[in-house]
Amino acid sequence: HNRDPLQVREAMMAGADRVEGLAPEPPPYVEFQALGADRTNEFTLEVWIEDIWNFDEIISDLRFYIWEEMEKRDLHFPPMQHEVVTRNWETGQSGEVAK
Repeated sequence: HNRDPLQVREAMMAGADRVEGLAPEPPPYVEFQALGADRTNEFTLEVWIEDIWNFDEIISDLRFYIWEEMEKRDLHFPPMQHEVVTRNWETGQSGEVAK
């Protein structure tokens, strides 16, 4: 899926701005990790958390807010693709490939 990297960064930063419990310094930072040949891109949001005891709740909130910000900008995630390969452990031969 073709998503404007600048809009993705904007959405991720806007999501981070809404979360309570993130440290103001250093500020959140978005890294553009990979530009995929199939037009899928990978991003990482780096944040510092002040209240480590509420880590799970803070990260969950962060994910919800980023999702909402992406939806506001009509930026959608492509469906996940998985490949499962079966192997016969006795012979070592590969079997069916399911996608």
